[in-house]
Amino acid sequence: MGVVARHQRYALPPRILRHSSACRSPSISRRSLFGRHPSFLRLVDIAAYDAQVPIFDHLGVTVANLSRATEQFDAVMQALGFTREDADGSVSWWREDETELILFPPRPGGAGSHRHGRVGWQHLAFAVDSRAEVDRLHAIALDAGWAAVRNPKLYPRFNDRYYASFVEDDSGIRIEFMHNPPGDATVG
Repeated sequence: MGVVARHQRYALPPRILRHSSACRSPSISRRSLFGRHPSFLRLVDIAAYDAQVPIFDHLGVTVANLSRATEQFDAVMQALGFTREDADGSVSWWREDETELILFPPRPGGAGSHRHGRVGWQHLAFAVDSRAEVDRLHAIALDAGWAAVRNPKLYPRFNDRYYASFVEDDSGIRIEFMHNPPGDATVG
């Protein structure tokens, strides 16, 4: 069943169900919500939720060492306001109305660091509200063991307001913290 069909079948995108207060209730699990009340779910108007759900539901990243990557990502993701969930064989961070980030260990024979510039992942950019927030997150990442690729600075080749930093974890996964206010906004 395709993504659209799955969403229409249950009337709510899975991320809304996963992160709803009903699914977090100790007495109602996702399984019981689907198993006992599927007709209730079909009654909910999906159109009301479409505008609130990002097109990217989640981003899965394979890392060389899940324990070490969890230590490195956790500090950054918590600082961004995401909630961590540990599962059997993965770790994820989520926040309402945001794309979920999931880390996975490599499959057997798939170990080794990612090489920036090769086919695959390039980098993930986190848009933040100010230059000060770029600086703060950059410092948090360095304290958590990320390596600085580029320290916070302006990038006039993009525009005169684009302020960013780049860091890499032990697996070679690169992220960017960036502040790019609209052209008519005050630079912060």
